Amino acid sequence: MKISLAFVAGAAATAPVISLDMDMDGLKAVGSTTHGTHGANAYGKANTAKVHVCQAGPNAATRCALPVAKAYDHHDGALAVTTKVFLAASTPANGAAPVLGAKGTCSQQPGSKTSCATKFINYGARSESIVKYDAKDASGNSAEQVVFAVILEDHTAPKISLAYYPKTLEALAGKKCTWNKYPAATVTDNIDTNLVATNNCKTIDTHTLKTNTCVYRSQDHAGSFGIGQKDNKAINAVVKITVQDTTIPVITRKGGDKVVECSFGYKDQGATMVDSHDSAVCTNGKYGGLSTAVLAKNIVTTNPVNHMKVGVYTVKYNGKDFQGLSAVEKTRKVTVQDTLKPVLTVCTGGSHAWTRFSNKVAQVSHNNQNGDRAMKIQAGQHKKHHNMDFTKGQGCLDHHIIQHSAGYTKDIQVISNLMKADQASTCTDKCTKTTTKTSMHTGSCMGPKVAFNTLKPASYFVKYHCADTNGNSVTKCRTVVNEDHTKPVLDILGNDLMTIEATYHKNYVDDGATCSDQVDDVISQQVEVSGDVVNLSKIGTYKITYKCKDTAGNAADPLTRTVVVKDTTCPTCKLNGGEKTQKVVREASFPYSDLGATCTDNIDGARPTKRTGTFNVETTGTYVLTYSASDKSGNTIGKGNCKHTTRRTIVVKDTLKPVISLHFGGKKIHQSASADKGVNGQGNMAGQANYNPYFMEETQTSVNGWVMGAIASAVTGVALLGYSMKKTAVATSVPV
Repeated sequence: MKISLAFVAGAAATAPVISLDMDMDGLKAVGSTTHGTHGANAYGKANTAKVHVCQAGPNAATRCALPVAKAYDHHDGALAVTTKVFLAASTPANGAAPVLGAKGTCSQQPGSKTSCATKFINYGARSESIVKYDAKDASGNSAEQVVFAVILEDHTAPKISLAYYPKTLEALAGKKCTWNKYPAATVTDNIDTNLVATNNCKTIDTHTLKTNTCVYRSQDHAGSFGIGQKDNKAINAVVKITVQDTTIPVITRKGGDKVVECSFGYKDQGATMVDSHDSAVCTNGKYGGLSTAVLAKNIVTTNPVNHMKVGVYTVKYNGKDFQGLSAVEKTRKVTVQDTLKPVLTVCTGGSHAWTRFSNKVAQVSHNNQNGDRAMKIQAGQHKKHHNMDFTKGQGCLDHHIIQHSAGYTKDIQVISNLMKADQASTCTDKCTKTTTKTSMHTGSCMGPKVAFNTLKPASYFVKYHCADTNGNSVTKCRTVVNEDHTKPVLDILGNDLMTIEATYHKNYVDDGATCSDQVDDVISQQVEVSGDVVNLSKIGTYKITYKCKDTAGNAADPLTRTVVVKDTTCPTCKLNGGEKTQKVVREASFPYSDLGATCTDNIDGARPTKRTGTFNVETTGTYVLTYSASDKSGNTIGKGNCKHTTRRTIVVKDTLKPVISLHFGGKKIHQSASADKGVNGQGNMAGQANYNPYFMEETQTSVNGWVMGAIASAVTGVALLGYSMKKTAVATSVPV
């Protein structure tokens, strides 16, 4: 739509009239615009009812093109119109300083279709241009000036673009306790090209799980040409950085798979669990590794191991971190095995020296040891009665050979009891229950099975086979000799091999032996003892022989007891001077003689003392002297079983002060104090003339001597000498 505005001069003479032809697209009433608020009054204001108001940019030149000015005079007809363009206000791109003022003048010729002044307006810039139109006729009459305005606004806000928007960070990724790599921001605007965005982004603590928000802000340089006559603000760009923990914890078992022996117990080594987030140690933003203590209580151990039952067990370790993330289960294979054989002991059942009686009364009398028989069994000789009634587990001395007299049927019950595993043996196993079976064999326990025949002289072998439930077994063999003669039987009371510690304080008392015969019953009074006389104070091996004959002259097989007298007692050393001399502290450079030690042996008496270690009173320090000795049996202190040692510690200290002396003119004129005492109360020898080589007999100097000394010292100086117990002199020359 076109509009034509005509302006008529109000002078008495008839003046030409200027009219403006323009497009309606950008026209706005003056009262509805911000016209007049941008520019200075020096360029004037539009006097047209409407002005052009457009958005600065590519389309502005069309929508807000300058109107075509036309002037007409009633006399002269169409006239040329002088068009002047002034830049009244502007906010240049990128905040540059505006250059205001006249921009150009042109003459609009009649018949022109477009304005000659369009070229003086920058339609891409925010601005207000004042356009003044003037015309004169040939008579010099001026048309009323027409003032028009072209306002190029900028109501387009800039836009902020970010390299990315939401972002998720794994806590402590890369072992970094902080993160600040926020997205780069790009700000674009229809006019300004140097816009930047500000933000409130802060360094993120990656040890803290949360969502961190950063806001980017920006505005253009529109100024009064913007919305509300202010810079246009971009819509804030917001980026959210979420720190999360999705990494599962890691369990590490301590040690490897285990193989344990049944019944020996099992203590699991456990496991550790760490999480890249929960276990991390961050101090002042620096990564300090993972702590195994943080999640120690979150480990769940399933331990089914029964150390008393053979099998393969799986110990399981599970756990969750504080976010509830489960670690991959770790396991340990624990194998409980039983490789130990049962312990089998075969028992004599009291059958090693049977006593035979003619009636039950005499037998009871013997059992109670209150009978009136001439031969009685001494208290402690047997642990069982001999009535063939055995109690399980009593008196199992592990005797393997039993003599049975052929044809003596009263003892057949004993043989029967020897075949009863629960009476004639004990078998134990640390892991499981045991089962013991017996069998009678001939030739050996590996021979054919037979039944015992009391009337048939032979050697019978009773095999005891004990097995646990895990397949471990042990076998022992007992020999039962069924003889066809009546020679008596000797039995040594106590052990046939005895080892006794040598001593001066005891005498050897032999336990003796018993003798029994099928016919003569107990004939222990016929036992003859011969051999060595045991001297407990003399080291050696002694043989004691026992012999016995019955009334028919049948000799029992002699038995020998071996008594070994050994000296395994270690010598001892005692410090001379008593325990108070165990630590000796001495002043350096004063003589000291070690008190030594006295060593003795319970058998050999006094023994030579050997001292190891040295000391030097001229060198401070701690010295250790060790005293030892050996007896004739080779027992040496500090070796083998003689672990104990006797020691004396000598500490050499230097606590005395050095002494400084002044000498002048060949004479001593002063010395420092030397009244201190050493650790053993010794006087300070450095202060004594007969010990200190720097001291002279004359210790004082006359007044004249001092005067002369002062004169001489102007040339030669004064000698200052220091002497200490370390016998080292230090000389210093001091100028006077």
